[in-house]
Amino acid sequence: MCFHEESPHSVNSDLNERRERDLDDPNTTAEPRRFNYARLLGIYHVNVIYLGPGMLDHRQRRFDFLWVRWYQRVDRRSTEARIWSSRRPEIVSLVPLAHPLACSFIDPYDVVRGAHIIPRFSSGKCYASEDQFDKVFSKFVNEREEWNEYIINP
Repeated sequence: MCFHEESPHSVNSDLNERRERDLDDPNTTAEPRRFNYARLLGIYHVNVIYLGPGMLDHRQRRFDFLWVRWYQRVDRRSTEARIWSSRRPEIVSLVPLAHPLACSFIDPYDVVRGAHIIPRFSSGKCYASEDQFDKVFSKFVNEREEWNEYIINP
């Protein structure tokens, strides 16, 4: 899943009346970060009756939400990677489950589109098969099958 990440911009029109965005932020890196990525863990809805201040009535209202686990960008520090970053697919890794913001609930309307996220097999799995006997894994997030890095194929 891709989520749009807002950044300061202005909208300009060229002769073909196409709309292009120019970033106003001088601290922008050479690699644009247009989306945040997450792995979908669940799709849920709840029917809620609000009884607090500002209550309108006693009707149930449906709220839809998604449970997601976030990916983080892998920092490419080499000069070659920075030069060619616009020509290479983006590389991400899953935020470790021990991090308090690894998983969250979001509004489905914040999802821009789906993306094909492919394991980067050359980076290997997070857990070697011999390490899997001593560790407790989450069944919800399929932690046992995680790879160190993934490639975004939009």
